[in-house]
Amino acid sequence: MAGFWQIFIGNFTYTQLLIYVIVQICVFLILLGLARITYPKKNKYSIMTHTMSFLGSKEEFRNPKGWFFFSIAIIWITLADVPLNIYIFRHLLTFSPFFAWIMIISGGISTITGILVSVFTDKDTDRDLSGGDFIQDLKSGRLHNITAVITFATFIFANLTVGMAYMFHPKQLPVYDWLPPLLIFCVVLIGFFLFNALWQKKCKKNDTLETFPGEGIYSFPLWEWLLFTSLYIFLFWNVFII
Repeated sequence: MAGFWQIFIGNFTYTQLLIYVIVQICVFLILLGLARITYPKKNKYSIMTHTMSFLGSKEEFRNPKGWFFFSIAIIWITLADVPLNIYIFRHLLTFSPFFAWIMIISGGISTITGILVSVFTDKDTDRDLSGGDFIQDLKSGRLHNITAVITFATFIFANLTVGMAYMFHPKQLPVYDWLPPLLIFCVVLIGFFLFNALWQKKCKKNDTLETFPGEGIYSFPLWEWLLFTSLYIFLFWNVFII
């Protein structure tokens, strides 16, 4: 019990950290895989046209049989982030308390809203199989989309805060340790906003185009998946360089 508590408060040995991250990733991928496998073939799920949330939707034209696998996966990985965030927080406190507190508060908000993303499942019977208007859904105040945006925004801010802590205190770790994950994350983040903005611009010029999901490199779901992946590359990379 004492060992579990030490891990929960982010007091890992390197071996414990390695095992913890491997288990966290494997459980998440298994649950995500089950959500994908149970997704009806007739609904033709694709990362190019369907957001992550489609896997966790109860709608008949989405994932009525396996939506709960995705919800459990998100709750699992979100809660499992807590000890890792505390681990980074404890490290940042040693040289940058300001950024440490900003990071842990942002991470805490991301955890709470991340759970709410699974509670308020994506639901809209007006959408067709290929997608819907995410922006319009957001404007109409749909709880799932609002909590999803807050989760991504606070997770992004927490990661950027860690990066800024090292930029303001570059001698804490070798540059080749902390800079690569920051660059990967920033490139994907810029790509996410840039290509989605360019697609919205294209749609304004050509009214035959749909604002969602976007085509090819302009696909919103594609960039959502890439952003989610880059967030975790950054998190896992940073816990192992401490």
